Amino acid sequence: MKDEQDKSSKGQNEYQSRVNRVMDYIADHLDESLTLELLAEVSGFSPFYFHRIFKSVTGETLAEATKRLRMEKAVFLKKYSKGLTLTDIAFRCGFNSSTDFSRAFKAFYGQAPSKFDPENISRKRKICKADEDADRYYSFGSPDARHAEHQVEIIKMPALNVAYLRIVNAYAEGRVVAGFDRMMGWAKQRGFDRAGALVGMSQDDPDITPLEKYRYDVCYTVPQNTAPEGDIGVRRLPANRYACLRIQGDFQAMVEGWDYLFKLWLPNSQYQPTHDPAMEVYIKTPAEIGWSEFDFNACIPVTEL
Repeated sequence: MKDEQDKSSKGQNEYQSRVNRVMDYIADHLDESLTLELLAEVSGFSPFYFHRIFKSVTGETLAEATKRLRMEKAVFLKKYSKGLTLTDIAFRCGFNSSTDFSRAFKAFYGQAPSKFDPENISRKRKICKADEDADRYYSFGSPDARHAEHQVEIIKMPALNVAYLRIVNAYAEGRVVAGFDRMMGWAKQRGFDRAGALVGMSQDDPDITPLEKYRYDVCYTVPQNTAPEGDIGVRRLPANRYACLRIQGDFQAMVEGWDYLFKLWLPNSQYQPTHDPAMEVYIKTPAEIGWSEFDFNACIPVTEL
């Protein structure tokens, strides 16, 4: 019985790992043509079966997932890249014209992109109506003035090789904690915990993505020759420039720190965020200080305006 359970778990992990690769590929190539044959090749599954497998794992068809990620990127660009025209956004999100983009955007959000206010999206999302209790996990309050005294540093980070465990529906109680435990156990077994760094990385914006689709990667830096294993994937993060703020304190301090970065510092800086994921680079891990306190660098990938 145990052997059968182990085999079943291994199979599930492998399927999830391959689907993760496809979702990463889609997110990185939204401005390109994404055919079933191409994405099946990325997954390593036969094109004949891949679409059914993808939907069984994600709950979305390939077309639905691709459309959602394109629309979420469009909202991100409209929210943070003020200098872009609708045509610019359309091309960056994989549309052939601003007309096609506007039509798809209106069908998805119920408003033309020219009239759409990204700041109101979280109040309009169906998920907010379905689960108001989740607001306490992602709705930021007023930024705490104490963070204004903290200096935001612009840091150039080299490329990082990371092992990652992807958590879908990450705001559900206990899922992130279990993910950290799983990753730290995996790293310790392989001796990586003595030299690596723990990194948390949001793949989605919780103000845009429905919470049941929200993805969070628990990552650990590893040597370049590290192979993926089951539900633990391996990827290389490109060198990038980040705006970093050290956050120390309880959950409220963490919320206020991120809020300060996005809502106060960023609009008053000479930078805008790229579409790469933001990161939490841990100075002290939850294994050291528990889950009631945090000590990490909050890092937003940025480029000059």
